[in-house]
Amino acid sequence: MADQSNPFKMFDFQSMFNNAKIPGLDVEAILAAQKKNVEAMIGANQIVAEGYQAVAKRQAELAQTTLQETQARVTDLMTDASPEGRMAKQAEMVKTGIEQASQSMHEVSEVLRKSQTEAFALIKRRMDESVDEIKEFKAA
Repeated sequence: MADQSNPFKMFDFQSMFNNAKIPGLDVEAILAAQKKNVEAMIGANQIVAEGYQAVAKRQAELAQTTLQETQARVTDLMTDASPEGRMAKQAEMVKTGIEQASQSMHEVSEVLRKSQTEAFALIKRRMDESVDEIKEFKAA
């Protein structure tokens, strides 16, 4: 089976550009800039992936906790013999469930927001660096 770790391994782009010898074109600087761009994208993707992993883990924890709490509440609900008592407990269960679901959604959305903000900051920082590099290319 062929090595799939680097699909561009068969091409030596640096040699191709160095052999082209275009006056005023700093091939090394262009390749270094592109390498930084790729590294920034990889870093941003890693941040987002870690955020999604954290969300998936937290959702699994929330599902398990919710199931356990629901079982306990239903058991408690069945111990009350009066219909009025059951209705009051059901209303409280619904209210508590809605509050917990809202809190959980907020918590999960904050994890996603944080990871996306970090990823965007990394990409923005690289974009700012790229603008500076372009200015340097232009000045040279």
